Amino acid sequence: MSNNEFIHQDFQTQPAPKSQAEMEGERRLKAMLTKRTIGTGLISALITFILTISILFYAFYNFYIPSVQAQNANTITFDKTEETKTAISKLKTVIQEIKDNYLEELTDAQILEAMTNGFPSGLENPYTYYMSAESYASNKEAMSGKYVGIGCTVTLTEGIGTEIVEVITGGPAQLAGMMSGDILVSVDGVSIKDAKDSSEVAAKVKGVEGTTVKVEVFRPSVKETLSFNIVRKTIESQNVKYRMLDATTGYLMVKSFAEGVPEDFIAAMDDLQKKGAKNIVFDLRNNSGGNAQVMIDMLEYLLPADTLLASIKGREDGKAFEVKWTTQSGMKVPVTMKYAILTNEYTASASEFFSGCLRDYGKATLIGKNTYGKGSGTKLYELKDGSAVNITMFKYYLPNGESIEGTGLKPDIEVDLAAADQYTSIEMLTAEQDTPLKKALEVLHGTNP
Repeated sequence: MSNNEFIHQDFQTQPAPKSQAEMEGERRLKAMLTKRTIGTGLISALITFILTISILFYAFYNFYIPSVQAQNANTITFDKTEETKTAISKLKTVIQEIKDNYLEELTDAQILEAMTNGFPSGLENPYTYYMSAESYASNKEAMSGKYVGIGCTVTLTEGIGTEIVEVITGGPAQLAGMMSGDILVSVDGVSIKDAKDSSEVAAKVKGVEGTTVKVEVFRPSVKETLSFNIVRKTIESQNVKYRMLDATTGYLMVKSFAEGVPEDFIAAMDDLQKKGAKNIVFDLRNNSGGNAQVMIDMLEYLLPADTLLASIKGREDGKAFEVKWTTQSGMKVPVTMKYAILTNEYTASASEFFSGCLRDYGKATLIGKNTYGKGSGTKLYELKDGSAVNITMFKYYLPNGESIEGTGLKPDIEVDLAAADQYTSIEMLTAEQDTPLKKALEVLHGTNP
């Protein structure tokens, strides 16, 4: 995750190659975006609702980099207004002062890398930022479903730090004694308080299977700092889990909108219906989002063809665009099926889109806590050296016209866990402890007071 961005990152590795389904998903998403006047749709990268990375900026007063002025491909041009000239002159002065007076001598390449890192952050948009090659690799691994790590999901947010949102049941972190709510302090003795995104933290925690990593955390519930020596192991994520709650109600947890999830989601929904499910509880607590096309594929299963999912407004290739996202295929569930969706403050991005869309069509009741509030989409650009830049390029507006950027979704019924259960992983909550789930059953059974 990123400067102030609230999004989870699992400690993972081993990115998987693109499947035929993913490539088809890219094609469909590009086709959807080309239904506008600005020409080409998104190219070379999927739109995602997840964190990623930066841009390159370096120029002097006369609008080019002197050391490479003969190489037109490396020349950066700007408009020649007085305001721009003043800004470039200021930049030139700052660069020269740092070159002359910084305590260590810097190469031009080091200065450029520092500027590359800082420029996106300077835009003060939490979802536009640069990521080093190491952090980007960690970010890709977060979506792969198979990784070597300690089995934690974390989020980075301003004023709190890197917080453990979930520990995987039976994973190394849980077995060592780490808990949800722990705040990461250091990894192998190196402080992470200045980490810019959770992928950066994840890269430090990950390593070779069988090796040990020392993790220090602060536990707010007891106000103590604790240290754990944890042996890394290979863990396979299970992003979709489901079961029957009673004779007519199914339960389906989606942890992330990652690759492979639509297939698992559809298989789970088919199986729940075969077992008699008439209504479904979707658990999106701690789901920080993922890939837009994954989320769209899941809504395709639940809604009729030609249903408006969202209106998209943004910029691409220097031009403004507007486009509407709609479903393409027919729904695969009875029109009478209803949903209760469990949310909390960690429900973000694509999971908010999914929840808001079903709510707007009267299909779902939102239960839990106000969601995070990421109502924008980003485009990921992978750079030649393995680093990347993530750029916020559009905002989405739900079917009722609402933008949730910065505000989130307000639940229809606000319910929170008891104070004693706040730091218990969702999957470890008992039926009695899970008060939002109890309320969801009341709503779907028509017994909610």
